[in-house]
Amino acid sequence: MEQYSRRNIVRIFGVPEKENEIVEETVIGLCKEKLDIDIPPANIDRTHRLGSLQTRRNNKRAIILKFTNYNCKYNVLRNRYKLRGTGIVIVH
Repeated sequence: MEQYSRRNIVRIFGVPEKENEIVEETVIGLCKEKLDIDIPPANIDRTHRLGSLQTRRNNKRAIILKFTNYNCKYNVLRNRYKLRGTGIVIVH
């Protein structure tokens, strides 16, 4: 059962953190600017940063992103090569 709940999740590392950020908007902007993908908010189920605020020593806590369907995840993973050299990494 757990494998199905993780099917639509990706982890994003290396995205700088801003004061009072809305993580969903950060992810949508990243996908649009760096991956050339438009992701409507309706295709995102949940987004949040990992760890507590006290652990953000380098202001780059990882982001967990859960899509509403697998096709969105696949589209992002297929285009992640465009992030080479940016310090941002997307893994599933």
